Amino acid sequence: CVLSRTIKKNKKKSLLKRIFLWAVEIIVVLTMALGIFVTMLNEDSEHYNSNGTVIVKTPVWLDKPSYRLYKEENILVLRFLRNADGIDDINASTTQQEYIDKYIAKKYGYLEKKSEHQDDDKNESRQNDMTIESQQDSKKIKKIDEGYQKIYQTYIKETDAEYRKDYNAKGYSYIVTYEDETQIRYLMYDRDNQEGTKTQYVYYKNIKSTDGSWSMMDAEILDMYQYDYESKEVKDLQKTSW
Repeated sequence: CVLSRTIKKNKKKSLLKRIFLWAVEIIVVLTMALGIFVTMLNEDSEHYNSNGTVIVKTPVWLDKPSYRLYKEENILVLRFLRNADGIDDINASTTQQEYIDKYIAKKYGYLEKKSEHQDDDKNESRQNDMTIESQQDSKKIKKIDEGYQKIYQTYIKETDAEYRKDYNAKGYSYIVTYEDETQIRYLMYDRDNQEGTKTQYVYYKNIKSTDGSWSMMDAEILDMYQYDYESKEVKDLQKTSW
């Protein structure tokens, strides 16, 4: 409207100037329309169930979105219960920790089964080598996941109710602890010490772009933690930079 009034006031100005103002107006309108469209794409989809729970699907346009289960306290308040596997996963008696334990058991059960049945046609020595390597990888992954859980339970659980494992483009794991339309917070394994007895994790925060995208290259360090493989103890390093 402001641009339209400006154009009317400049009727006596050059044709080129009026064309420029019209072009600016069209760009502004298209930008606003795009913003509204992106916001609609990123909106959550809520599914209300007969047992008083609500499944929230985020975002609705992805092929593999995430699901969260809530309890309907009243018309305005939804209380987070746990992550969910899909629309039909609505058992309110299952806790977040039970869900995490089930996820880990399922994952490592699959790894062990895969290790037992792979490369059946190869010679015995090659099979033994691959079995040992697979077991070592599984043990390492299990240790890292145990560190994730211990740090989350000790330092992050009180502020971030979500616990969702994901992987970046290089295949490295990280745990999403909070996510909405504007930001995402996640815990990521960094490295072991020289002795291999302790490991370091970094707690990151990313501000999302208007289209919902974000990059780990732009992450802000919120804190760093140390996990002892042997004692299972965790320590807040209270560091926000390298």
